[in-house]
Amino acid sequence: SMRLLALPLILALTSWSPALSLKYEIDDATLNPLCTKNCYTLGSSDEGVTPIRVTVLTPNLLRFETATNTNDSFEDRPSLAFQNRDSDVAHTVKESGDTWQLTTSSVVVSITKSIGLKSVQVTSADTSSAFESWSYADGDAPDRLPGTIRTLDQTGPIPLDCSDPAYEQDPPQGESYHCTMGLFSKSGSAVVVDDVGTPLVDAGGFWSSEPSSDSEDFYLFTHGKDYKGALKDYRFVGGAMPLPPRPALG
Repeated sequence: SMRLLALPLILALTSWSPALSLKYEIDDATLNPLCTKNCYTLGSSDEGVTPIRVTVLTPNLLRFETATNTNDSFEDRPSLAFQNRDSDVAHTVKESGDTWQLTTSSVVVSITKSIGLKSVQVTSADTSSAFESWSYADGDAPDRLPGTIRTLDQTGPIPLDCSDPAYEQDPPQGESYHCTMGLFSKSGSAVVVDDVGTPLVDAGGFWSSEPSSDSEDFYLFTHGKDYKGALKDYRFVGGAMPLPPRPALG
């Protein structure tokens, strides 16, 4: 449906590198990029461990970050794809020695603090879900469903699988296809949406020229085959459907 195509299109558009003076009209009424409740920092550079941060956004959606700087700070500015990170999801946290564990109604996250992000293990707490488990080494779902491209103008028939050889060449109108895969997988495996490199928005609503504070920043969708649930959660973190800048409309 058009609704299913619209959300991956947002992600496709965010890979475009715009002029820094161009303002991006986001939904200020729902903009809450700073996590104040459900985020946890593990490790510190003083301990010789690269710090990571885990944010619980919904029972099935989590954000994982690795800091790049020596002051252990993370990226709190909204990106064009993810604007809202302040949530109030019921969950529990337990620590036992070097093991840190977070549990929501849907998943259990386990991390070895001395290892960091590469030790992340996520298992399902919902026996009815098609999602079973995910680890950092698994990466993105191998059967992630196709998404969309920046434009279909003059392209003719084209697959929406970003690994297709058709995307090795630029489109007829130049620039790039900016192909982006969808938010779901065919089997229900976890989908990883990498947000590093996505343009960030400063306090004035303009694209920021400052790079991200994170070396790794990704969102893990563990919705299994609950595609409507994944769309609902993305609507929460992604904000209202963005509009083109008004000056572009004439």
